Amino acid sequence: MLLAAIAPSMAERHPHLVVVSTLTLTAASDGFNGKLELLEDARLTPALEKKLWGSGGPEMALDENDPRYKDLTTNLLLNAVLRLKDTHGKTVAQSELEREQARIRFERLHPGRRAILVTTDLSAGAGSYSGPLTELMTVAGGRLKTVVARDAESGESEPIRLMITLKTAWKLVPAAGARNNLEDILEVACRPDVDAEDANDFLVTYMRYHWDGKGWIVLTRKVHGLWEDDNGFPAPDQFPSVAEPKRP
Repeated sequence: MLLAAIAPSMAERHPHLVVVSTLTLTAASDGFNGKLELLEDARLTPALEKKLWGSGGPEMALDENDPRYKDLTTNLLLNAVLRLKDTHGKTVAQSELEREQARIRFERLHPGRRAILVTTDLSAGAGSYSGPLTELMTVAGGRLKTVVARDAESGESEPIRLMITLKTAWKLVPAAGARNNLEDILEVACRPDVDAEDANDFLVTYMRYHWDGKGWIVLTRKVHGLWEDDNGFPAPDQFPSVAEPKRP
């Protein structure tokens, strides 16, 4: 078990997890009294954390002569873990993340409960489609729950998973009219057009995540073209509006 107790003598010789970040949760703001802890491998010092973030890992970021290289490429870093505790310090839920490094923070995107943004570094060191992944989470029934959005066209619901890569980006913006301090999430993604005859043809997908008072909906617009992060984030009018979900 990933979070099993480790005796001090063992902890000195083997990789283990330590708490690196904590969010205090309240019933009024989060539907739960307690705290959310982020745990990472104890070998990730602040300096090493900074060096490895976005690099693809020790093999990519460290020189082979670096004294840390052999240890971190032989005894691989443990994946980060989220741990939910109640006011008595009892662990009521925990979840292992996909990779070793992560960050957590609150955002109040709509009236009611705060969103917990969990960002996991999925960088591979190269390529156009890897980078930090941010998921929205809440606490429900004493458990961590991934926030989903309903597709405005198909009605199907999928987890909100926001990437930052060479060909993907997202940002928070005031919702239309900025009423009740609502925030929308805009995401742009450029991918090959798999239906095109020319392998060099791309589609740019513009997505708007909007809180409709009951839950998140996502509106999507696709156009032929090419977008990369050095072009700057697209203008807001490129994204579908809530009033007009479809745009030719």
